[in-house]
Amino acid sequence: MSSLPIKQKPNKISLIGDANVGKTCLIQRIKYKSFGNTKSTIGACNENITINGINLDIWDTAGQERFRSMVPLYFKSSKAILICFDITDVNSFDGAKKWLSEIENSAKKTIIFLVGNKCDLEDKRKISFENGNLFAKDKGIFYFETSAKNDVNVSLLFEKVAEEISKIKDTEFNGKIYINNNEENNDSGCGCL
Repeated sequence: MSSLPIKQKPNKISLIGDANVGKTCLIQRIKYKSFGNTKSTIGACNENITINGINLDIWDTAGQERFRSMVPLYFKSSKAILICFDITDVNSFDGAKKWLSEIENSAKKTIIFLVGNKCDLEDKRKISFENGNLFAKDKGIFYFETSAKNDVNVSLLFEKVAEEISKIKDTEFNGKIYINNNEENNDSGCGCL
């Protein structure tokens, strides 16, 4: 009699942020290894991937203002939240700060990543790596810069998400926010912390 492998419970991950910051493109890059024209997400959609043995159920939430009230329904049960912004758009960075404030006010313990996307557009950059990194460090959250278009740090980002989830037991997800105590520093510009 052979034993069947135990199916791992999926770990819910939510990507949130303003419209057109590249949330859908990040998922397309990690899941399908491609980049192309995408349509705006209506409501939310999800994709499942496994990274280093960790099953991730990635939810892509709509960034348009009319869907904003629905997004907390997705992030409240998430083990990790990726707050995305466009490094060429100051308003999207301000929007990311508002999303973080909303998450901080929830009672759920969650691993949080701030993700500055579109680092391939260095000549149009409005939010410096240092500014994003300093904000994240001040808040005790992880910071990554990515380019879904050029596949910069996308795999590294999701590998880090999987790694951090693997460190936390399900029973520990009933408090407040999981704080990043990682003191690694990467000042390479298009990088992570």
